[in-house]
Amino acid sequence: MRYKRSDRRAELLLQGIVGILEKEINDPRVGFATLIRAEVSPDLKHAAIWVSVLGDEKKKRDSLIGLEHAAPYIQRRLGETLQLRFTPHLRFRLDEGLERSEKISLILNELKPAAPDPGGKIP
Repeated sequence: MRYKRSDRRAELLLQGIVGILEKEINDPRVGFATLIRAEVSPDLKHAAIWVSVLGDEKKKRDSLIGLEHAAPYIQRRLGETLQLRFTPHLRFRLDEGLERSEKISLILNELKPAAPDPGGKIP
């Protein structure tokens, strides 16, 4: 299967950003942020980095602010370590997929019919 160049670049960026966040970023606002995926534009100039954050709305907002604040540094470090001709402009976005799936799961569990009576009678 052939991959688009932007897909390969997205995977490369994601790995690089994870390494930089683990070793070089000490911003307490970032908190428990997990990088979910990256999407790179076809012209390779822009990248959206999807992040999942544990905590309440304030922690999520603070983490995104911390990541956006660190974005120029991360972009510069990516350019140095990955040796890319163009390092895409990074934009961090909140991924709420896990929370949505949890809410859907709770709703489905509430809709589940009651178990049949052991006597074989259905109410």
